[in-house]
Amino acid sequence: MQKCFQVGILFLISATLGLSQTFTGTITGTVTDAGGASVAGAKITARNEATSDTRLATTNAEGLYVFSQLPPGSYEVSAENPGFKKAVSTNAALRVNQVLELNISLQVGDVSQAIEVSTAVTLLDTQSANRAVTLDQ
Repeated sequence: MQKCFQVGILFLISATLGLSQTFTGTITGTVTDAGGASVAGAKITARNEATSDTRLATTNAEGLYVFSQLPPGSYEVSAENPGFKKAVSTNAALRVNQVLELNISLQVGDVSQAIEVSTAVTLLDTQSANRAVTLDQ
């Protein structure tokens, strides 16, 4: 009986430790117009550039969007809303346990026009105190 109790305790401890490790990240940000006003209802797309896995979101009333539990990698994030030019941000590097803030500014224009912005690698995670390393191999 005591052996079953010990095995049960070990199982609970290992399950608890396993839950504390996450291997995903989050991309969040706000969508604004050229004047700085938030854009509600904008369609946001996050595409993993290596796997082409695509996630969709819509901004809320404050122009905020969130993509949670994304695998680490390089992402292309685009935003579009009727009456605005489509904005595309490429090479957004997401690391393990990182909250990547990617704010997007839409410019008034024809829907068929697009603006492409390339982002640099973020060396410092300003959204949280997490320290993590992503191994490529």
